[in-house]
Amino acid sequence: MAQIIFFLFYTFFILICYVLFFLPKFEQKSNALIAGFCFIVFQIIISQVLLGICKILTLPLLLCLNFLLCLCVICLTDKTNWQIKRIRFIHYFKNLNAVFILQLIAVSYGLIIFLCFLTPVYAWDSITYHLLAVFQWIKAKKILMLQPICATSFFPMNGELMMLWVHLLSKNMHILKLVQLPFAFMFSFSSYNLAKKLNIQSAQKVIPLLLLTPVIMLQCSIAYVDVIFACFFMISLNFIFSYLQTKSIYFFFLSCISLGILSGIKPAGFLIFIISLFFIGAAAKQKLAKKFLSIGFALLVCAGGFWHIRNIILTGNPVFPYTLKVFKVNLFNGIINLQNISPFAHWFVNNKWQWLVYPFMEKIRGEFSYSIENGFGAQFALAVISVVYAFYLSIRKKDKNIFCILLIFPITIFLWLKTSTCAVPRYIIALCAIGAIALTYVYDHLNKYQKKILDFLIFYTLIFSFTVTLPGLIPYQSNVLHRYFKHKKTSFYQYYNWHYGELGSAWKWLDKHIPQTGVIAYNYPELITPLYGAKLQHNIIHIITYDTPYKTALKTENYLEWIILLKEYNVSYFFVYIPYWNQEGIGKDCIWAKRHPEKFTKIKAWNYADKKIIIYKVDF
Repeated sequence: MAQIIFFLFYTFFILICYVLFFLPKFEQKSNALIAGFCFIVFQIIISQVLLGICKILTLPLLLCLNFLLCLCVICLTDKTNWQIKRIRFIHYFKNLNAVFILQLIAVSYGLIIFLCFLTPVYAWDSITYHLLAVFQWIKAKKILMLQPICATSFFPMNGELMMLWVHLLSKNMHILKLVQLPFAFMFSFSSYNLAKKLNIQSAQKVIPLLLLTPVIMLQCSIAYVDVIFACFFMISLNFIFSYLQTKSIYFFFLSCISLGILSGIKPAGFLIFIISLFFIGAAAKQKLAKKFLSIGFALLVCAGGFWHIRNIILTGNPVFPYTLKVFKVNLFNGIINLQNISPFAHWFVNNKWQWLVYPFMEKIRGEFSYSIENGFGAQFALAVISVVYAFYLSIRKKDKNIFCILLIFPITIFLWLKTSTCAVPRYIIALCAIGAIALTYVYDHLNKYQKKILDFLIFYTLIFSFTVTLPGLIPYQSNVLHRYFKHKKTSFYQYYNWHYGELGSAWKWLDKHIPQTGVIAYNYPELITPLYGAKLQHNIIHIITYDTPYKTALKTENYLEWIILLKEYNVSYFFVYIPYWNQEGIGKDCIWAKRHPEKFTKIKAWNYADKKIIIYKVDF
């Protein structure tokens, strides 16, 4: 608990330093909070990457470096012009039942935090590659930028750097799962702030509309990066809009930083990187000095664009391992063609035209349900209708600012559907903010009685989203709560059993029976991080025994070479997982282990539902 308190205090201290630094710079003081939040993320990214590249990524050095940076910020802060306006939070919910809405938000996020302390990290992508990168960095005390070993190693990883910060400072896997929580609140606040800049009088409604969006609540308890991406999308819009309005050099630099961070969160961020270059080019037309343009480009690269530049250096393709196609024209060749991937869209719709009505009948795998993959909520259905009417109002009233913001909605959907067949709603969470802004804009142009009707609809859509989402914030929620209140404790591996079947039993056996110095080799490159053990006490390694295009990967297709590599890395156990969907796609290592019992002793095995799990003791 002391480590958690220290993590919260230290991170909050850095945030306060930056907020106080920016307060005198902006007339609208809420910009200082957003700018401070943006800069702390920027500092976290830069400090960890610098130490990681130098191979000295340790907690003491990280704390010292960030503390020195904060001292510099404090010294540069104008301490004569601090004006902090008291905020009446109840004003944000002026036209809603303020106390009740606040209670809904408090109950939702309070339960999310409580459940996180009862369960392990369980989401598929989290334990397959998000946290794998984090734990590899922690174990190695370095970040190998130029030695990617698998497809996900080429992904931009600003989100994973946030997870690294959380784990290094807190040393707590529960807090690690909550990495997206502060970004959810900043997402709603920055969306509210943008609505205020657009002179929307009912902007306060944006905050509960977003905080009670099901997919945002559900994602706050898993170590994903979709909410982080949406958050910086809106932060970038804030700064770009302010720059276009004020021509302030501070907003130009903040735009470059936030766009750089955004481009370094997900593979789709490359499109943001390209848009950012157009933004810098447009700034040149404002007769901005060349030195400022150069600084802006450098900030863009340092904040996240370096991930794409790394890929260009290594492969010539900024979005490697993917092939990027636009209108059936190959812009960049990779080794994974999205057109050949089994699309996830069939989880949600049977054909592309059903996306038109999807906001009004959200399904996943044929059932009406909200999940970490979908779940924009009933309020988003209202927002979609509002976007259409808001376009009409903005054209009639010649409101160019609103019209340009609204254009993001159809453009994003077009790119989402056209650039990938893997259309998953969670990739475009940012549209919830655009929809909420459209809804409040329409609200401002209604008469008194129409506003009462819309207030009623907003209020009850929020209640509906809350009521439907709360019982299923995590899978097997009722089982977890029942076990906790009955036995006053929970079992991480029992939860893994519920979620992943006998894999949970296998992970538990490894955690209890393998010594801390044990090195585990594994054959299947998914669902990996539980192999590290509950306290990250194990080391793991993957030696690829099938054809792979990754030149820097640890690989061989020869048995004797494989044995030599196992000896070299002191491997003592070999973990075999053969899922039913990949029976023919496994490497040669499983066959070699089976054929050589003199070196590989089977000590534990599970066989269920066409899946095979085997643990071998390796003897040389």
